[in-house]
Amino acid sequence: TSFSHTPHPPSMSGTPTSPQNPVDAFQQHLNTLDRESETPSQDEKQPYLQKYNVRHALFQLLEKEIRNIHSHTEALEKDTNAIDVAALKAMNSPTHNSPHIMHLGQILYRLGVNYFDCEETSDSELFLFAALYMLSDNAEPLRSCFVPKTDATNTDHRMLLSSQRHMQISLKNDLLLTHIANVHPSSLACLLDFVDICNYFGVIWTNRHEYNNALKFFERAEALYKQHHNFIADSFAETHEKLVEMQTLTTFYLAQVYGHLKQIHLSAKYSFLTLKRQLTSGLEYDPTQWVRNAIQLSSYFLSQDDFVMCDHCLHAALDIWKKAKPEIVDAINNNDDNTFIDIEDVHNLDANLQLAFARQSFALLEHSKNWIQNWRSHQDKLNKSNRFTEQELFPTEKIKIQSFTELTSLMNFDGIPKRDEFFVITSYKDALQSFKKVKKGFESALKFYVLDGYVTEHVKTCQQLSSAYTQLIFYEVNPVRRIAMHKRRAALLDPILDELNENVYKDNLKVLTFELGQLYSHMHDEYGIMEERGDNLFGMDMQTLFNNDNEVMLKSIEYFSRFHNYFKDSEGNLEVEEANRPAFVRAHFCLASMYYRIHTNDVEMQRKFLLLSHSEYKLVVQFAEEHPVKDMSVELEMAKDMSTLLPAKLKSLKASG
Repeated sequence: TSFSHTPHPPSMSGTPTSPQNPVDAFQQHLNTLDRESETPSQDEKQPYLQKYNVRHALFQLLEKEIRNIHSHTEALEKDTNAIDVAALKAMNSPTHNSPHIMHLGQILYRLGVNYFDCEETSDSELFLFAALYMLSDNAEPLRSCFVPKTDATNTDHRMLLSSQRHMQISLKNDLLLTHIANVHPSSLACLLDFVDICNYFGVIWTNRHEYNNALKFFERAEALYKQHHNFIADSFAETHEKLVEMQTLTTFYLAQVYGHLKQIHLSAKYSFLTLKRQLTSGLEYDPTQWVRNAIQLSSYFLSQDDFVMCDHCLHAALDIWKKAKPEIVDAINNNDDNTFIDIEDVHNLDANLQLAFARQSFALLEHSKNWIQNWRSHQDKLNKSNRFTEQELFPTEKIKIQSFTELTSLMNFDGIPKRDEFFVITSYKDALQSFKKVKKGFESALKFYVLDGYVTEHVKTCQQLSSAYTQLIFYEVNPVRRIAMHKRRAALLDPILDELNENVYKDNLKVLTFELGQLYSHMHDEYGIMEERGDNLFGMDMQTLFNNDNEVMLKSIEYFSRFHNYFKDSEGNLEVEEANRPAFVRAHFCLASMYYRIHTNDVEMQRKFLLLSHSEYKLVVQFAEEHPVKDMSVELEMAKDMSTLLPAKLKSLKASG
């Protein structure tokens, strides 16, 4: 699971306060610069102008703060224009102006953020590291991470920050990654900056696609939060509030990084924690984005057959949306400048929620069908007759669906009801109830995803509803009612064909015509079942059954033929993409079968259909030889046999005629 990427954490508005750390002139100056840094530039041609002005002011403040440590001249270069970071850090003792060392760290941190905001990542990284060095309680392990740049003017091992605004050093990232887990902030007063620096380093490495490196910094930020948040919560409310906000960002970033590392389970865990923290922290959040993310997270749990967690996420999303929607709609109607969505976005979110609930019910039907098929396969091995009575088609006991994630019992959204368990659907009655939920959700979504404007979404939703009918058909034992459901599928999909432009939506047309061809062939199968029974034609005589069967076979031929034509180029040559080759072969195998089985007493018509059937079987064999297709060995062997046998049957038919 992956959320939309947030570029970097928001800047903190100064060092948090406590009775031991009053807001002095220095802190007030920093707070002012923080506010100015967040002010957008009025010059569109110079979007970073305000940032550059703040950067200049930060360097002035940096030089002023160094001169507050003036008496220790070894900390300055002879020209007083370059700062020896290591020498300054050495003064961090009770007798050596340690508050000023922390001030330097705070300034360097803001310079790092400033360079990051201006997309100057390399310089940002160096300033952030210098800040980390200043703010740490034991900087000696970090000292080895600094190495001098190989130029003629700086060949020693001092760590110089020049007045030309560049670090005259390089950073050994491998050593930093080794030491970061053992570095701590020198005091609680700089904890927020320290944690935020870890987050920034994590984001920098994420942007480089070095996700394992990013993980080390985010894990360090999380560890610092866990280590200190209880004490801070009891003593420093303002600091704790900001720390909670930072930890929410850290949790969000961890979800991102674990997703990139394909550790999907951990990504889902931290995504859930992010959503929960947004609800419980008391901080502001965007309810529309929260709902979207909850829907997305529910899809992960659904992919794991964890119906309990999927259901919990969706009901949380529904609860948040019901509370937020009226206020959002009022703001839109009143043209509120602070509202960044329009009424179409609202309807879109309504539709997505309906779809998410529908897909959950659909997945439950599909999961149950697969479970029962496996169960029948096992029963088949025990049942020597290889036949089942209708009463034996479904298990009689309740089967609980086991969760495949540990999160099910551990994670809850406060105040949101949570189902304890889901069961395999084992009866038509229960399947129908789930199907009604699916149908209601998809049909509600289709009111928004109309064909004129949302072609892809409309077609996909119609196909999903059609597929839901196939799940319900599995539970229906009456072939007449199964045929009726297939007809509803056809009525859903067929009208779309004439509305789509072939030049633009040819891929959609291929999918739709193939599905329509298949569903009519399934109807033919149902008539075949009725014909086999003979004594029970559900109120039809045999001739009516044959007529109906012929009708659906001709419809299947019609749609599979249209499917075939979509693979022809402007000159009539076939161009079948590799991904479509299995469907192409199946379509022609069905065509051959339909032509072969059409009922007729007219010998000439029968001969015509058998010739067409023979042609289709030969096409299947030839195409498969030129373009091997996996998992179709049985069909290909049958096609080869029919290609050999049909000429003899045609000859016999001609002789008898």
